[in-house]
Amino acid sequence: MEPTGPVDKGERGATSMHPARGGRRRMAVLGAATILSVGQLACGEPSRASSSVEVIDSAGISIVMNRAAPEDLARWRTEPILTIGDASGLEEYSFGQIADVDANARGDLYVLDRQARQATVYGPDGGYRYRVGGPGEGPGELGEQATSIRVGPADSIAILDYWQRRLNVYAPTGAPARTVPLHLGRQGPFDFQWMDDGRLVVRWFTYHVDEDGRFIPWDALLASDRSQSHFDTVLVFAYRPSTVGDLNRLLRPVFANVAFYDVLADGRVIWAALEGDQLTLLDQEGSLQCIVRNDRWRRRALQPDDRRTLETVYRAGVGHPDAPIPDNVVFPDSIPTVTAVRASPDGGFWVQRMGVLAGTEPEGLFLSIEPGLVGGPTWEVYDADGRWYATVEVPRRFRVTRVRDSTVIGVLRDDLDVERVMVLRVIR
Repeated sequence: MEPTGPVDKGERGATSMHPARGGRRRMAVLGAATILSVGQLACGEPSRASSSVEVIDSAGISIVMNRAAPEDLARWRTEPILTIGDASGLEEYSFGQIADVDANARGDLYVLDRQARQATVYGPDGGYRYRVGGPGEGPGELGEQATSIRVGPADSIAILDYWQRRLNVYAPTGAPARTVPLHLGRQGPFDFQWMDDGRLVVRWFTYHVDEDGRFIPWDALLASDRSQSHFDTVLVFAYRPSTVGDLNRLLRPVFANVAFYDVLADGRVIWAALEGDQLTLLDQEGSLQCIVRNDRWRRRALQPDDRRTLETVYRAGVGHPDAPIPDNVVFPDSIPTVTAVRASPDGGFWVQRMGVLAGTEPEGLFLSIEPGLVGGPTWEVYDADGRWYATVEVPRRFRVTRVRDSTVIGVLRDDLDVERVMVLRVIR
C-alpha cells in the first residue's frame, strides 16, 4: 500500500444506525475527529461469575482480565462441510485472489475475487448461480482493488472499490443498481458495514504528508447519512502507528502496527492494534465501555532465530530464497500476540492468536490492512461481557471472514497457494 493524500474528516454530527442482517445492532455516530479515551470508560462486571475472570476497577476504569488456562476451557473443533474451488480449472469454480466472502440468511455465498475484479454467487450447496460486476470503470464495474463485499437488505449486494473510491450496489440478480461515491481523499476506503436503514460505516486508512515530508496515517471509521452522500467520523483509532519514513525514503515495517475491529451484534465496536495487548470495547453510544485483557497476551522480544525466520518468509514472498533484505525493511522488536477479531451472532467475539512465525503468510507483511493474515489457526471465543470461555482450531492457512451460529466462513489456501472458499461446522 503506497502512502496517499489526506482524507476529509467530515463535519460534526450525531445519528444512530441499525446494521443489515439481524436488526439488533445499534450504534451512535460521534462528532468529527473524535478520539475515544480511557477516561470515558463505564463498564459493569461480567454477567456470569467465573474464577477465571477478574474485574479490576482502577480510578474508575474497569478492566476484564481473563486468567484461565486453555485446558480448563471448552475446546471446540471444526470440520469442513463445503468447499468451493476447482483444481481442474473450471471457470465458474476457480479463483485468483479472494478478497472477501459473505453469506445471506439462506446460506448463499458471495465471493469477491480481487484478481478477476468480480464476485460470484453460489447456492448453499456450492452450486454456481451468477456473476456480479467485472473489470472496468463503467457502472457496476470494478477496479484492481475491490476489497470487501456485503449482502444487504433484500439480498442487495454491495462491493467496495478502493482504487475507484466508490461502492457499487447491485440488485439481488447481480445487475448494477447504483454507485455511492467515496471521494473523501485520494484513497482510503478498505471495508464497510451496511446498515439496514441504508447507512454505511466505512473503514478508512490513508496517509498525509506533514510539513517535514513524513507520511502520517489516519485510521478511522466513517458513517454516512441515509442518503449515503455525507459522511461523519465515528471514531479515530488511537494507537502508535509504525514509522514509514518520508518523501525521501519509504520504510517498510515487517509488522505494520494497524488497527483491527468489528461491530458486535448489539452495535458495540471492539478493536485493538497489532502492537497491543488488549481489546477496547465501545458501547452503543460510542463511549469506551471496558477493556478486555488476557494474561496469555504477552508479546515476546524478537530473537535472532525469529529474525532469520522472518527473513525466510520475506524471501518466500519475493520468490527467491537468496534474495537480499533491502535496507529499508524494518524488523520488529517483539512479536504480536493477537491479530484479528470477528463478531459472533451471540453478541460475543472471536480473537485470533498469533501463530508460529514460520507459518506467517508473506502477504501479511509490511503495510497490510489485514493483520489477520499473519495470525495462526487458534481462535479464542469470548462472550458479550469479554469473558474467555472456549478455544477453537481452524485449518492451517484458513482466513476467517464471517462467524455464524454454528459455522465459520472463510478462505483456505493450500500448499500450492490455490485459494478455495470453505465453510466449517463448529463442533462444540
